[in-house]
Amino acid sequence: MKKREGEISEGKIPGVYFDRVKFNDLADDFLADYRVNGKKSLDRAERSVNHFKEAFEGAKVTNIISPRINAYIQKRLNEGAENATVNRELAALKRIFNLAAKQTPAKVDRVPYIPMLKENNVRKGFFEHGDFLALPDALPDYMKGFVTFAYKTG
Repeated sequence: MKKREGEISEGKIPGVYFDRVKFNDLADDFLADYRVNGKKSLDRAERSVNHFKEAFEGAKVTNIISPRINAYIQKRLNEGAENATVNRELAALKRIFNLAAKQTPAKVDRVPYIPMLKENNVRKGFFEHGDFLALPDALPDYMKGFVTFAYKTG
């Protein structure tokens, strides 16, 4: 009884031991949420979870902390994954922890800090005005009006 009173005074939920929860449990809940809600990106979520399982399989959620997440990021980058791909995976990891925190009772006592990478996928090859001015000469007459309309309206 004293132990439970101590947990309550520390702000912990009595009887819930977060160090017993494994990553696999959270990953299964995450995928179940995708299936129940009929999300179209289920395949992408499953691929992300498979990558996570290589790094966190069987790990206690209390041991998944920022240094371990940074090691995961470095591993994925060394495998040749692009920053955008890793960011989509990290977003899934955040979702996994946020879903666990919203459970009743909660399965995690905190959501670890998950850093995001800078993405440098700026679009290239815009259709400039000079390119447009040269285009009508190369088009048949019936396309000129359509192309002009499309260019001016975006």
